[in-house]
Amino acid sequence: SGILHNTAMHCECVGRQGNRFHFVLDEARSTLYDVSHQQRLADVLTDYFTETISVQIALGKITGETPAMIAERERQARQLEAEAAIEQDPIVQQLKTQMGAGIRPGSI
Repeated sequence: SGILHNTAMHCECVGRQGNRFHFVLDEARSTLYDVSHQQRLADVLTDYFTETISVQIALGKITGETPAMIAERERQARQLEAEAAIEQDPIVQQLKTQMGAGIRPGSI
């Protein structure tokens, strides 16, 4: 939770060698990063995998997707689906046709 969660959400896992994980933290998100996050993230992963894990976090450019990017992409996809469902709703279409109603952008 907190700053560690924010750090992890903006990291890309770029490799794993046995029990050593290598991450790149988006340099644009590095202002709150502290090297102690490596050990704290290793502790969380150790608890998850129930074996000793080590973590290396380097600052750099993200070439793939971070968990935060994935979450945002999925949020945008759900938003587009919701907007399409409203636009296709027969009652909404009837209101638009008969009363000149419209959907306010960003209200869905």
